[in-house]
Amino acid sequence: MPDFKQIATVAAGCFGLTFLIFMIVLFSSIKVVEINQQLLFKRSSGNYVKNGPFTAVVWPHERMERREASRIGQRQYAVIREVRLQELRHHTEPGLVFLDAYEELLAVKPKLVLQKNEYIRLQDKFTGFERVMAGPRTLVPSPLEEFPSGIERCQVVGRTNAILVENKTSGMLRLIKDQGQFVPAAYEHIVRMKEATLVEVHQYAVVKDELTGSLRNEEGPMLLQVGAYDSVLRVKSKIVLEKDEYIRLVSRLNGAERIVVGPRTIIPAPQEETEGKKKAAFLTSQTAVIVLNRDDGQQRLETTPGVFIPRQYEQVLEMPSKIRVLAHQIAVTRDAYGAMTIHSDPSGSVSFFLQPYSSLVEMEWSKYDVPGAQEPVPTEKVSLIDTRVRKMFLQAEVRTNDNVKLRLEGTIFWRVVDVSKLLSMTSDPPSDVAQRARSTLIQAVSRNDLSGFMENFNNVTAQASQRAALEDFYTERGVQLESLEVTNFEPIENETGKVLQSIIAETTKRINELEKAKSQNEIAETKLKAEVEYETRRAEFIQTKSSNLKLEAMTEGTATGSKVLQKANVYIAGLEAAVPNVTERVNLYKLHEQMRSRNLDTKSLAEGKAQLFITPDDLNLKLNMGPGSGD
Repeated sequence: MPDFKQIATVAAGCFGLTFLIFMIVLFSSIKVVEINQQLLFKRSSGNYVKNGPFTAVVWPHERMERREASRIGQRQYAVIREVRLQELRHHTEPGLVFLDAYEELLAVKPKLVLQKNEYIRLQDKFTGFERVMAGPRTLVPSPLEEFPSGIERCQVVGRTNAILVENKTSGMLRLIKDQGQFVPAAYEHIVRMKEATLVEVHQYAVVKDELTGSLRNEEGPMLLQVGAYDSVLRVKSKIVLEKDEYIRLVSRLNGAERIVVGPRTIIPAPQEETEGKKKAAFLTSQTAVIVLNRDDGQQRLETTPGVFIPRQYEQVLEMPSKIRVLAHQIAVTRDAYGAMTIHSDPSGSVSFFLQPYSSLVEMEWSKYDVPGAQEPVPTEKVSLIDTRVRKMFLQAEVRTNDNVKLRLEGTIFWRVVDVSKLLSMTSDPPSDVAQRARSTLIQAVSRNDLSGFMENFNNVTAQASQRAALEDFYTERGVQLESLEVTNFEPIENETGKVLQSIIAETTKRINELEKAKSQNEIAETKLKAEVEYETRRAEFIQTKSSNLKLEAMTEGTATGSKVLQKANVYIAGLEAAVPNVTERVNLYKLHEQMRSRNLDTKSLAEGKAQLFITPDDLNLKLNMGPGSGD
């Protein structure tokens, strides 16, 4: 039988030995660690963290992981994520950051520092909630907040600008006019800056309300800042009307018109249009205006002197001048019914205004004012008919009785005598007169041969003019033919021209020789008369010259004798005291004159090249011939 006591003792010894061995192994695997930093222990039941400094005992079944603590500065914050729940949190306190067992450090970021003029828009990326934070401050956003726009600068509202803001939740706009820094609220968006419009004292602004579409005017001077839904369409100058100016304003809404007269400054309504300022019409005795009333469509003539300004719905069509008709002129007017009125006064001038719906009758008359004009001739407009004698140039080709073709050039003098007949019968009286006169001239020339026409050239033309003046053709048209004259003719065919040239040359030669002889005789006669006249004048000249020379010599001799006599009297009278005898004084004077004359002669001879031959008597010399001689 086994001994249970002994078995128990052996079992107890074995258990003790086993426990001893286990404890020895256990204590040999235990680690004792001095912790001065964050230390992570991992157990089978979970993780836990111990923060130092301390002494930690690590059991064999535990795994140890050493983590360094992160240092957070004063202007930093740590972004920490919980691994199991994926939740984020921010650690904002400065110092060491010790994470929990299931936390990890994602990043260390700087805090947001907002200055006085800055703000930031924070948006929760899960809920979309938005908030705006303004400086100055230091900000740490929540873990789920984003700021995609970053730090924004505040807009400054001054006196000349404003800020247009849109609320993104309601879509409404509002205008911020309060001066200073503006920080938008949550869900507000700055659309733009709106600058104020300077409207000066002479200007006004047209403003439109974008919600209702209505317009209004804002009058200067002002610094205009319109509302959120207003826009400045334009800035225009006020209309300044002077004393003689007016303006017509028309409403675009109902077409109503109004007339504003100066002097004044006006601002048209926003719905009014204008064609601009207009000058008033100054009516005198010579000017008027034709006015159209657009209300009833009637025209009227205003002739009252002074300043004329049309009323509303009136329009000035034209400003006609008074038509002046001189004594030699006639004017014809036609009214709306076609009736004609003649305006003329042979004793003086007439003046009148053209009435509404009336017109001055104008005609197209041919112009035969250039010699040799070919058909068709140019025309001119004639509104005032001249009743004086008019001149036209005529050209026609005719054949004489002996079949010689000639080209005639002439002039026609005619005038208007009856305007009523003229208007009823023709619209171009110069053409009618020219054609009829040409026909008359052709008939007159065709009755004569070439020699007869050349010999009786003037008679043929005069007879044709007299017959034409008696024709009813001109009377029926209210005109009168005064005269028909041929100024030149020439043959059309070359042979005829040569014959005529030879005849004309012989005739011209004979006439020239007669004229030459006559001229020579006249020249000789004139020359003879001129010579006779010359000799007669020459004789008169010689006689006059002789008389003048004689008179001149007498005058000169008298003057010279007077001078000599005076000189002699002075000389002789001066010797009276020294030589009392008059005869001796006279002899002394003679001797003095002789000596003076000889001195002059000697001086003249000495200065010239002449030779002087003097007799002894002239020198009064006595020659000594030597001993035994005479004198």
